Amino acid sequence: MTANPPNFTKQAAKSYQKLAEQLVLIFRNVSNWIQFGFEKGEGYELQTEVKKLLKDLHQTKTLMKDAADSLEYNPFGKKSIKELQEMKQRIYYLNQGYTYLSSIVGTFVAWSAAGTITPLQVSEWTEQLMAFIPFLKHKETWLRLNSQVRY
Repeated sequence: MTANPPNFTKQAAKSYQKLAEQLVLIFRNVSNWIQFGFEKGEGYELQTEVKKLLKDLHQTKTLMKDAADSLEYNPFGKKSIKELQEMKQRIYYLNQGYTYLSSIVGTFVAWSAAGTITPLQVSEWTEQLMAFIPFLKHKETWLRLNSQVRY
């Protein structure tokens, strides 16, 4: 009987999927917040959610690193290595989405407190935030975008 090294790819994939779903949900919540009231208290709650998302992002990246380390000497891990490489490419977009979201929520809270946003701006920001969601949800979109990005 042979002992194979552990394969943590499934755990990393579950964490990644949960992170993507959380990010999509927060984008929707921010969009709805802007569209349906723009109350300052709700903005602070969204800022807290975004901060929690950063913790989850770091946890997912750590799990992905652990999964990569676990596959280093695993002779049966070729499929998992490919899956992990795709996740690493897609996490780039989740990270960019998080960065964008974390920077704009504070601005929106300030606008909410000042009451300086117009109905036209509400409409434009709502549309812009909702436009990100397909890019965060669909694997095919990420892979197509990644093939076009020059590092």
